[in-house]
Amino acid sequence: MGERYRLTGGKIVARVARFLALLLLAAILPGCKLPAVSAPGQLPTDPARQRLVSDLVRRIPEGGSVSIQPNLLSYLGTKSSPYLFPVTGDAEYVLADVAASPDPIVIKGLYLKVHELLDSGQYGVVEASDGLALLQKGLAGQSRLPNDFYDFLRARPNEEAFPLQA
Repeated sequence: MGERYRLTGGKIVARVARFLALLLLAAILPGCKLPAVSAPGQLPTDPARQRLVSDLVRRIPEGGSVSIQPNLLSYLGTKSSPYLFPVTGDAEYVLADVAASPDPIVIKGLYLKVHELLDSGQYGVVEASDGLALLQKGLAGQSRLPNDFYDFLRARPNEEAFPLQA
């Protein structure tokens, strides 16, 4: 199991290069801001986002098996022995935070995994908002992510939004 999640030298270099490219773009494009998200393995820093995660975790019944991202583990407490998302095993619930990384390649991978679970018909959406999705196994008729799920991609009312001009 450890081999599967270990980063090789090439993967580390690629991740560092992507991160530096994002920083460079943020520095040279006027008005460009990196999204206010937590780094992998860290808790969300926005209080509204923290409340949203807490609310979603409360919807998972005591003893329910869950697949959850490492950055959200502390919210789970002692509810269960979780799988680490994207591994789902026999989890009844999946809690995914697609917006947890500033890396667009990671976001796309997490988003595709959530869609794969929904498209398979095995899971349905319990609730999804601002890049966070709580899925439940066997929940029929709930295979689409609601519009609120994509809020993390939109400019917030209190943030300035600048169109990209090339």
